[in-house]
Amino acid sequence: MKAGDGQGDEPADVYRYYELWRKIANLVGGGPYDEPDLQDGRVYFRSDYSEKVRKWPEWAEQGYWGAWIIEPKHEGYFCVVRSLLHEREVDRSETIQVIFSRFLDAGKYIVMRVGDSIRTSRDIRLKSLFVNWEERGLDARIRMEPASRDVVDFLKRESPTLKDGFAEEYLKKYTLDDDLGCYGFALPDEEPRMGVLAVSLEELTAELLDGMPESITSQVALWRK
Repeated sequence: MKAGDGQGDEPADVYRYYELWRKIANLVGGGPYDEPDLQDGRVYFRSDYSEKVRKWPEWAEQGYWGAWIIEPKHEGYFCVVRSLLHEREVDRSETIQVIFSRFLDAGKYIVMRVGDSIRTSRDIRLKSLFVNWEERGLDARIRMEPASRDVVDFLKRESPTLKDGFAEEYLKKYTLDDDLGCYGFALPDEEPRMGVLAVSLEELTAELLDGMPESITSQVALWRK
């Protein structure tokens, strides 16, 4: 199964908007972020990787690079995975952050995470979109309900270190009322970010750019080309 199979133009749309935020992040020193990389069906959005691995091939296995990953599953889900190797740790950790029914929404989630890291950076110091959405509350177009047993079991299989009973109690399904095929699953600390279900990539980008300095906003049209 390849990432984006059956998803139409969704991967291309995600990559185009991610490219914009990759350029912004690299400008403000939040990177270096690499171009998306498809490996074994997973799409990697890495930072601090390609330049160093060219100089030190062992960096691919032993380096402290980070990555957001979109991983398609045979169950039809697109998991957003966070991959990190912490200092003084031997093994790289991979943790499922959220689960979506569409590649597009998984991509919007990653764009939001990258954009928010820029907004809250030392040089920008804006309120994150996460906080804005948390204060506003979940979009009225999004319905929240407990996740079904099969999804709970799926998350427990994929996240064996999850505390026993935690997924059963806290995992929720978020569905866009206007499109019942547009949904995702998340634990409570990710609830504000599930607002990506109700916005387009363009709307998300506009919100992330709100309040950004002119040194960034003046370059957006050029970077979009």
